[in-house]
Amino acid sequence: MSVKVFRIVFHAALLFLLFSGCNTHYTGKASGMKNSGIDGTLNTDSLTESLIAPYRRPLESSMKEIVARTDAEAIKGLPESSMGNLVADLLLEGANRRYSKKVDLAFLNTGGLRVEWQAGNISRAMVYELMPFENESEVVELRGAQVRILLNQVAARGGAPVAGTKFAINGDRAVNILIGEKTLNDTALYVLTSTDYLLNNGDKYEMPLFEKRTSLNVKFRDLLLDELARKNQEGRIIHPAKDGRIYAAH
Repeated sequence: MSVKVFRIVFHAALLFLLFSGCNTHYTGKASGMKNSGIDGTLNTDSLTESLIAPYRRPLESSMKEIVARTDAEAIKGLPESSMGNLVADLLLEGANRRYSKKVDLAFLNTGGLRVEWQAGNISRAMVYELMPFENESEVVELRGAQVRILLNQVAARGGAPVAGTKFAINGDRAVNILIGEKTLNDTALYVLTSTDYLLNNGDKYEMPLFEKRTSLNVKFRDLLLDELARKNQEGRIIHPAKDGRIYAAH
């Protein structure tokens, strides 16, 4: 089998495992949230079955692998959320491991996060369910004035997953903006990480001008998996939480 055909079959098998056999659910006590689980029960036609059969068992085993553990629910919401904060923090950490310069902040969209997690074990399948898209991780360099333009759009929407920044929402504007622990400087150069989808004006965002744009050569989902696995190997329990990084102006 050629490499190209193998890749097609492998991804087809993976998609069937993820989306054809999802009939186990986990419900969070506080939020009523649901996670689709992978139980390996596939209903496929004979041709598809013959293609994916050689890969079924290894894929099922891979999807059930525990990649991290949490001690609290990870829930979506605005202006910030425990899930949004967790994922944005992981993106920022992963980008800093891969980019040649310090990455200052991360930005994502709430709609791109598809499920919520209960406290406990996080499997590889759950990360795929959280981020089923083939989005790439990228970094851009931009001036503080451009960062302000972007954060104003976040404020106008009532918030979004961010990391490395803290600000207040006043009407439809972001005010009292901090990058790290310093006040935003409109002329300074900052490095922001996000996905290619959003940097290409996805979800109706209008991206400001970039000084430079670079791919990290890793899918966003794979970056999340790498960062979660790293923490798990270090014996660290993840604590999803809100921390006041986006708040209402007084």
